[in-house]
Amino acid sequence: MQGIQYEADPNLPSDEALIARRLQTHNADFPRDLTIDQALDYLEMECAMMGQAKFVLGSYYERLHQKKNRRQLKEHSAICLHITLDDKDIDLVSQQWVQIEQNIYALYLTLRNINALSKWGVVESGQVMRMLSDRSIREIKVNSKQFHPKDSMVKPDWMDVLGVEFGDTLDHANKLYRQKAKESASDESALLELNQAIQKARNYFA
Repeated sequence: MQGIQYEADPNLPSDEALIARRLQTHNADFPRDLTIDQALDYLEMECAMMGQAKFVLGSYYERLHQKKNRRQLKEHSAICLHITLDDKDIDLVSQQWVQIEQNIYALYLTLRNINALSKWGVVESGQVMRMLSDRSIREIKVNSKQFHPKDSMVKPDWMDVLGVEFGDTLDHANKLYRQKAKESASDESALLELNQAIQKARNYFA
């Protein structure tokens, strides 16, 4: 399994471009209380699903993946994931969010959607990456206007029943299930629907 390499000297936009952009402070699709380490775990998981691709994650941090030794070099949260597959390169840049953990999570959601194409038997994720590279799409900027996980996939019914979004975790799905089950305690039909939905969620996140 190829792990992510980390660099503190990324190929990121200039300081002027970073200052000029409008930063967003919150997205309802991101988990609350998200930490850098959690976001990196999510991203590592999706990268591991992409076979022989190589990944380099650039940021304005030294030792980003080492919590105790992590040190920020500049007051910028932009991050770049450089992907090499079959000698072809793609840079995914996320710079929309104030907190770096949210930019990392945005990259995770991007890869999750690409991997989902393979999971559902539509097309292999590696083929998608090669197609992007072949079309000379060298840099994909991930932000609230250009990318949204809801835009690229149709949610199954069980997600709507629970109120789950793409990128959520099983813990979050269970939390929503308990909340809705409590609210629907006197409605047997609604409880049955919730029970069926949470079972599908557990199968999905397994």
